[in-house]
Amino acid sequence: MDKLREIIDFDTLDISKFYLGKISENYYHEKRFIKDKIEGDTLDINFYLNSKKEEKQLIDIVLNQDKTVLLGNPGIGKTKELEVLFKTLWERKNELEIIPFFININIFRNSKNFEDLIKYKDWKDFEKKCFIIDGLDEIPDPQDFISALKFFLENYNESIKIIISCRTNIYEKYLLRIDDFEYYYLNNLSDLQIINILKNTFAINITFEDLDKYRVFLENPFNLNLFGHFYKENQKFPQTIFEAFELSIDQELILLNKKKFVKSELIDEIHAKHILTEIAIINELMHQNYIESEDLYNLIGKEDKSLIEKISLIEKNQDSKKFIFRHQNYQEFLSAKYI
Repeated sequence: MDKLREIIDFDTLDISKFYLGKISENYYHEKRFIKDKIEGDTLDINFYLNSKKEEKQLIDIVLNQDKTVLLGNPGIGKTKELEVLFKTLWERKNELEIIPFFININIFRNSKNFEDLIKYKDWKDFEKKCFIIDGLDEIPDPQDFISALKFFLENYNESIKIIISCRTNIYEKYLLRIDDFEYYYLNNLSDLQIINILKNTFAINITFEDLDKYRVFLENPFNLNLFGHFYKENQKFPQTIFEAFELSIDQELILLNKKKFVKSELIDEIHAKHILTEIAIINELMHQNYIESEDLYNLIGKEDKSLIEKISLIEKNQDSKKFIFRHQNYQEFLSAKYI
């Protein structure tokens, strides 16, 4: 590495050639932790937890293994975690001698190979590099990208680290598997993280009563930000749980129509909510918290199969052919007005 350092001065590198995308403005960030693989997990997925005994951050995982996939629901904070990872590696590049490349693959097309996404053309000159890839779920056919990535790694596999983010429901829809990659799941915010973010970002000192009442919404960073702005404008949280659910569900469906998530066509938010309500009513009438895949597709028809697979409010259970609302509260709320 000393010879390389004589040729390339890390301190003179232009960050814009290593970070493809707009670098987010400074924001308050709470550390998220990761727990090693849970024994017996059939999908080989690992879980982010706030364990006092085994506190590990994403960078700990990346430094100790070469190929990682980070899963999570929309708004859970995957992009922010990858941004923090990039900034940490960039700030410590002289110490760690690892050069990070942040790549958003929503510009990937079938005619491109992975190397075309690397803006710094002399990337091979670095002995160690880490490609941070955001948004496997943001391209029409993730399998095309995976094939291109595999081809790339077969040719340039020495001293390369790769971490990829993907929405859990898209990962499950396409049954994605990448050889030799370890999978982790970014979990919800803890109570302490919620309290700290509200206080430091919005100057809100939430009461334990409100924390308990709205936890199901606030544990998701996207919703937490939504509720924080609502509080700042109204000097209070939504007055009723029903109002809170309306705000949360409507805004999550709107989120899926943002440019970041749209692949081919926009989601009809009203129609999507109608389908979710139908499923919730049926589950409540059947006194169950799930619907079998076959029953679901018979209910909604082939034309809405793709739509329901895009919506993360209801998800396919990892170990069966059942669809389950991400929170039982969503099912209860959607059906309450009609039962």
